[in-house]
Amino acid sequence: MTSILSQNIQVPPAPTPQCIPVVGYYYEWRDVAAIPVTNYKHWLEKQISPKARNKVRKTQKFGVVIDQTELSDELVRGIMEIFNQSLVRRGKRFWHYGKDFETLKQAHATFLERSVFVAARFQGELIGFIKLILHGESASIMQIMSLVSQRDKSPSNALLAKAVELCAERGIRWLQYGIWSRRSLGEFKKHHAFERIELPRYFAPLNLRGQIALGFGLHRDVRELIPGNCLDWLANLRGRWYSFKYRSRPKSQGL
Repeated sequence: MTSILSQNIQVPPAPTPQCIPVVGYYYEWRDVAAIPVTNYKHWLEKQISPKARNKVRKTQKFGVVIDQTELSDELVRGIMEIFNQSLVRRGKRFWHYGKDFETLKQAHATFLERSVFVAARFQGELIGFIKLILHGESASIMQIMSLVSQRDKSPSNALLAKAVELCAERGIRWLQYGIWSRRSLGEFKKHHAFERIELPRYFAPLNLRGQIALGFGLHRDVRELIPGNCLDWLANLRGRWYSFKYRSRPKSQGL
């Protein structure tokens, strides 16, 4: 059985779109997070929260330089530095921690013809980056990350602002960032004007075994069966466990 995600289907041009399934396979609704983009000034002054707006402007006051860049060995080395600063992020083990240069270079070279990289630099040092994937009138954030030690300069907020600006310049109408989230990441998305958009997620059973699995709901992640408040409790418990297990190493709960 294979799952066909609708992440490459263009998001309808409306603040609250009514998505209509376009193929005959079995589907379930999936909540994704997306910003409706009109122009950068409107997003900055009307859509985001005052807290997020202050952080975007604070980055400029610190002298952080935000600009579009190309994938290069220098950028990959900077990404390695960001990834290796913390073994734990958002209360769980960070799966990119400790990866070697070639592995990271190959990973970030995916979809290169449709990719846009934006770097945040402070005094010449890479302190954050974002990778966007462009597809039609929408774009997806594949990754956004910054140095834990530079969080006071809010580089992730400024990187997202630059991403919105680039989308507006290119006529891209929606900027998508994963699924709708809970806890700290969910708050980050809400403060920066992400909206919950329902898209159909298709499932195509390839044989009888797949049809049976689909019929019994075995295609679903076990986390989808757990109530949200229980997931929050388990996530907090996991965070405390990792804080104890890796207490001698640097940790990050942010982006």
